[in-house]
Amino acid sequence: MARIIGDRALNARLTRMARGADVTPALVRAAERTRAEYIEKVQQVSPGRTETRYSPRREVTVSAPGSAPNTDTGDLVNNTGAGSFRRNQAEAWSSMGYADDLEFGTHKMAPRPAMQPAFDETKQQALNDIAAALRKDMRNG
Repeated sequence: MARIIGDRALNARLTRMARGADVTPALVRAAERTRAEYIEKVQQVSPGRTETRYSPRREVTVSAPGSAPNTDTGDLVNNTGAGSFRRNQAEAWSSMGYADDLEFGTHKMAPRPAMQPAFDETKQQALNDIAAALRKDMRNG
């Protein structure tokens, strides 16, 4: 299962910012935003080569290495989620078994990342939401 929780520097910054405040709702909104961006990236058709797939027979465009994967069956985006399982933590994920292979590549296939680019595009808004939650907490505390 592919999970992008965040980078170490971001986690350290959030820990310093939170100082005991509960910013879980802001983090969940950020994870949901990342999930939505991930779905959008996978559903946009990236350039690549055309292949014939069988069962059922269909033509698909296989994305080029380094580009987000193109949707084929819809399973990748239909098996995504976002949520929180611990205070001040949230995550966005795809639970398809091949999501990691697409995101990070294999010895036979170059990576086709979509979750990390989605996270990168939504990170600043997450920081803004967390800062707003902290300001609200300080006013109410």
